[in-house]
Amino acid sequence: MAFVLDASGTVDDSQWKLTKDFVHGVSNGFGLASNKTRISVLAYSTLPQIELKFDDRNGYENMDDFLESMSQPRGDTRTDRALKMTRDQLITSESGARDFTPKAIVIVTDGGDAPDTTAKFAEQRARELKDMDGATIVALGVGDKVDQYELRQLASDPDHAFLVASYDEIIGYVKSAADAVCTGEWGQCWLYARP
Repeated sequence: MAFVLDASGTVDDSQWKLTKDFVHGVSNGFGLASNKTRISVLAYSTLPQIELKFDDRNGYENMDDFLESMSQPRGDTRTDRALKMTRDQLITSESGARDFTPKAIVIVTDGGDAPDTTAKFAEQRARELKDMDGATIVALGVGDKVDQYELRQLASDPDHAFLVASYDEIIGYVKSAADAVCTGEWGQCWLYARP
């Protein structure tokens, strides 16, 4: 499962912390291990950056420290570039993604992509990801700058697009996001409750 996180300048420090808490909450619902669910994280603003590859530190004991230390790059919102890097460099065997396993991508954004051209490129990149191994894409749009149509275009299914009123409410969408991952190409999956 890959998390693609908007870390642009329109996301303030407290919102960035809540975004990382969301990642923690969703990943806690799965059995993280090298032979079970693996996660990766990409943070993006003007340029995307891979923060965690699938074959890095996948386990509960390291997740808290990793998320705490993850910095926010800030800059413009370029979802199109983030999705291109996700396809070309993150969801690959070189980054530890396993061949022939379903791929799930969870996008969190506050919207605010640059003009229409950028939004159209983001939609195109999302289509490419959906076509690649039938990836399940869950998209959470947070705040009032999110275009609902664009959000639905990012998601692999309209039911996998969630409009969240504010970052203060994002934790309430942990179960919805995990359930959407499990009803996609992953089929039914067992969600773990971490002690």
